[in-house]
Amino acid sequence: MSQTPKRPLTRYGLFLTASQIIQIGIAFGANLVLVRFLLPAEFGKFAIAFAAISLLFSIFSCRVYALVIRTPNDRYDDETKDRYYNVMLLETVFSTATALIWFSMAGNVTQWDLALIFALAARHWLQGNRAFFERSMPYRKLALVETVAPILAHCVSVILILNGFGIATLYIREIVLTLVELMALGMVGGITIRRVQWIGTAKLRGVLLEARGVWIDGIAETGYQRLILLATGFFGGTSAAGYFFQASRLAIIPHQLLSPVLSRLAANWISRAENQPLQISRRKGFVRLAFIPLMLVGIAAILWADPVVPWIFGENWSRSADLLAALSGVIVFLTLFEVLRSYCMVTRRMRILLIGRVMQYAGVALAIVAIAAEWFPADIALALGQSIGFVTSFLTVALILWLVERNADRRNAGRGRIGTLEER
Repeated sequence: MSQTPKRPLTRYGLFLTASQIIQIGIAFGANLVLVRFLLPAEFGKFAIAFAAISLLFSIFSCRVYALVIRTPNDRYDDETKDRYYNVMLLETVFSTATALIWFSMAGNVTQWDLALIFALAARHWLQGNRAFFERSMPYRKLALVETVAPILAHCVSVILILNGFGIATLYIREIVLTLVELMALGMVGGITIRRVQWIGTAKLRGVLLEARGVWIDGIAETGYQRLILLATGFFGGTSAAGYFFQASRLAIIPHQLLSPVLSRLAANWISRAENQPLQISRRKGFVRLAFIPLMLVGIAAILWADPVVPWIFGENWSRSADLLAALSGVIVFLTLFEVLRSYCMVTRRMRILLIGRVMQYAGVALAIVAIAAEWFPADIALALGQSIGFVTSFLTVALILWLVERNADRRNAGRGRIGTLEER
């Protein structure tokens, strides 16, 4: 793959980061209005439904987005595009049907739950479809789309909540977000339509084998976040889930600010490095760039969450301050882990990444032990467990990569030659 020039890369990063800053500012302002009109239990009810649906889509997703992005140019032909496109369409239909059946069997399903299923189904398809467009790195257009859609959705939510729509506002916001994103992507030429066909069991099996590492990682990632929220609702009720939902949203703001460069753009840039040493250098550069700012924000959350969160959200949400402080490990290490994740996916080192995911779940296991032993309240224990999980997963993956690369360098030094890690 050809190397991407630094100047266009910087420009792409600025486009995406500016878009993300605008989105976060609008979302934060809209959320300040919503928390004044909705109870924690109402937010919790929505968050539980959203988490359950997202988890189902994650289980049956082949992560076509990641497959399209990482496919080398010499293998990215029409047959490959058709195969990925039809797998993406098939998984969307199957996941939607499964979600509808699951919610119907669970009982107490509302019309808003059904609407949320279809909204998230369309967004799932859009995410995979957008990868075909993103390969050419049209980040100015993508930044425009990804700014306009959330802004309109949040503005609509403010109007609705002020006019007494109540909890329905949260569901309508997701519907509007999906519809606007669909229309905006279509207007900039970001929707890819290819011939719909049954690709056959052999080709489907080939995609499943190709995606198995990414799929397992995706299950671990989405399952980790969604299951923690669902566990919070199970142990503490919908109000606890609402508090956790708001604290988590605050905790991931630094990641949202940095993710255009340190997650999304990093994967695209690392994949275009001409050799393995350059990929390693880029990975380390991204980690160094993010570490100190994230550490400062994490320390600030521990010191000042208690006075700041109730002041911003109101006294009804003071519990979220304690949870935000407990999530300081997420604030610091989520983005750093995502850099390593991008590197492992591009270089196909999925086994190392999966070891890191196991360490994440070890943090949850500690939280369950703490809940059973009544060392902490359930929501605090789960927040601490999530923080511990991200800390240990980052350190584990970083250590394994360092050991592998050091040993490879020693072997090559002994043979007196230099090669890529794949050759070694």
